[in-house]
Amino acid sequence: MKNFKTIIACLAIATVTFSGCKKDKDDSNTDKLTDKNWKVTALTVDPPLNVGGTLVSNVYSQIPACNQNDLTIFKDNGSVTFDEGVTKCDPADPQSTQGTWTWNTNETILSITNDGDTDSYNVSSLSNDAMVASYTDNSFGIVETYTVTYTKQ
Repeated sequence: MKNFKTIIACLAIATVTFSGCKKDKDDSNTDKLTDKNWKVTALTVDPPLNVGGTLVSNVYSQIPACNQNDLTIFKDNGSVTFDEGVTKCDPADPQSTQGTWTWNTNETILSITNDGDTDSYNVSSLSNDAMVASYTDNSFGIVETYTVTYTKQ
């Protein structure tokens, strides 16, 4: 009987220990990112852009409505699909195009390659429903920081 109680106690401890150590599927940024339809819902820039004499920091408000419904779908095999969504700006454009994506080793910098160009994003937050990332641009001699928010659809 003493051995039976010892075995039950060991099994109970092992069950609690191993179930407490089990990682949820959603622990990694890859799991949070992949196999979802993501849509850009906010895009800002700092410092603001000069658009026709007006300083604009809300870049999203400048994006045509036909681009605001576009979707991005990351697959766990490293491919990414850019889908035109319900409304296309040019009906002759393909419904979707393909690219690739990778993380840096600690899954904080997301690099996306499309049409031979690679852009890297510093991911500041990522959940199952939203991602906030930023990137810099220096094409006009001023370092501009863009912050983009993706929301799961």
